Amino acid sequence: MKALKTIGLIVLIIIALIVIIALFLPRKVHVERSLVINASGVVLFDQVNNLKNWDNWSPWHHLDSAMQVYYLGPPSGEGAVYHWESKNPDVGTGKMIIKKSVPYESVVIDLDFTQSIAEMHMNFNPEGDNVKVVWSMDADMGRNPLKRYLGLFMEKWIAPDFEKGLQNLKDYSEKLPYARLIAEPADVAETFYVSIRDTSSMATISQKMGAFYGELMNFLVQKKLQPAGSPICLYYSWENNVFDMECAIPVEKAMTPEGRILTGSLKPGKAVRVEFMGPYEQSGFAHMVAEQWLTKNNKNRSGAPWERYVTDPMAEPDPSKWLTEVYWPFE
Repeated sequence: MKALKTIGLIVLIIIALIVIIALFLPRKVHVERSLVINASGVVLFDQVNNLKNWDNWSPWHHLDSAMQVYYLGPPSGEGAVYHWESKNPDVGTGKMIIKKSVPYESVVIDLDFTQSIAEMHMNFNPEGDNVKVVWSMDADMGRNPLKRYLGLFMEKWIAPDFEKGLQNLKDYSEKLPYARLIAEPADVAETFYVSIRDTSSMATISQKMGAFYGELMNFLVQKKLQPAGSPICLYYSWENNVFDMECAIPVEKAMTPEGRILTGSLKPGKAVRVEFMGPYEQSGFAHMVAEQWLTKNNKNRSGAPWERYVTDPMAEPDPSKWLTEVYWPFE
């Protein structure tokens, strides 16, 4: 009996020591990894800020092919929710909620693992033509002694996933045809054109543009004229998924409008130019980079932005090889 009491006392002492030691263990846990990626900050931000894009590079998404995934709220930005359910113990059940989103700079995500919550940060720091992506996580282990001991292993458990995820993000992003978007100032010469102006939704824009350019080409054929350059399209506004656009074909000299065939010109001056290689529906990235350049250089836009479609889709069927020049005029 005395031996049992001694053993019991020893056990109590050990438990007490474990609890006391736990009180001195760090309550806050920080894990951080970073990687320099040769891709535009706009492109990288989109891969993180749109939770559906995590499937392209996340270190966890392919651990369980039977995992159930649900997207709630807006498709991207603050309030977007990614909820997953898995029977795989390495995946578990939880959700990610974008708490704060600063375009092209950072994304803050609440990570909820049902019984524990952590906060993840993804920061995008320009380094020349590259971007240093910093992925970090902060967790509060609370007063629970067991959680504080688990906190000692967070670096070992989480850091390899961060390293793998960043490498996946690098491999995926750098292979995109529009990965590296560089804005540079350009001189714009006066360019006369014939055009058709209309509004369109994203769903109908390709069909409408094709019809408009066909109609403009027929007009030039009737006038026995040749285009003086690649087709362009000016965008006067885009709100609530509706574009106010003017499809145009350059001509040698000013012309007289006829019916709905309008005439106009690009005014000479300065513009920031971004070359975009890829499908037309992704060219919005180039506009974001151009807008960023104006903000960074304290310039004011002085007119409607436009796109110049350098590659003829009829001659090159592969959309990844279509070259589009995006221009934003400034004062």
